[in-house]
Amino acid sequence: MTVSKQSWVDDGHCDLPQDLTARSRKRKVRQHGDTSSYKTLLAQPFTTETQICRPGTSCDWFVRGKEGDTVNVILTREANSGGHQHTGGPIGSASPSQFMLTGPYPQNKKVIYRAPAACGIIKIVWKFSSGAPDTDYVHIKVEGLEALSGSKSLILIGATSRHPDNHYGTSQMNTQLHSLADKFFAKFSMPIAVNDMSLVWGGLFDIDGTWGGPHQTHREGRHADVRSQTMDDIQKEFFRVEAEKLFSGVMLEFAGQTNEHWHLTQ
Repeated sequence: MTVSKQSWVDDGHCDLPQDLTARSRKRKVRQHGDTSSYKTLLAQPFTTETQICRPGTSCDWFVRGKEGDTVNVILTREANSGGHQHTGGPIGSASPSQFMLTGPYPQNKKVIYRAPAACGIIKIVWKFSSGAPDTDYVHIKVEGLEALSGSKSLILIGATSRHPDNHYGTSQMNTQLHSLADKFFAKFSMPIAVNDMSLVWGGLFDIDGTWGGPHQTHREGRHADVRSQTMDDIQKEFFRVEAEKLFSGVMLEFAGQTNEHWHLTQ
């Protein structure tokens, strides 16, 4: 996954007071090619900032402050976030996670945060060796996912207490599912039942709440499972033919087993 380069642009209006008892930390805020300005006062109160980071990618933070201060970076995951209604989970990593600010203000010490595969809210605490800590957040998410709606031709199944919102997809994926459902209903007067798609923010879909598999896909809103056990052979063949007109991948998984289902890929 390619990460866009980002740039700071100094607007020439930074004030650098002599009071170094407080620190200030700012992050890159715009994509490469754009411009951004910042004005930073060491005496100003801290401001909480949030970056959005896709799962498995990285985002940059910049730390500045009193010369000689040691900074520890502490990461924690907020429970019940990103579509996971359970605790624990990976927090990603910060590099470096401990460092000293050297040279006069502003230093702009770069810290790279690397996001895990599981989406959610990560709290970052910048703990300075003197004075109060500062707090920011990273939202690990796949942007642009939309909730799939039910209808007379499409019913939603498979929600659990750990993952109560399991039907999120791209706009195109949702449109294609409804188109397929309408064709199937018009032929057989029977709705299709859509099981797991992606979670609210996408990313790792740990069915059992263990922060691991078995889902290897279902991470970017481009995959959906559809119940097949209630279909007879004629219905399955019709479903396959119509699905292949709409989706790049159509597979009958676990054929003949209790968890048999169609796996569709946008």
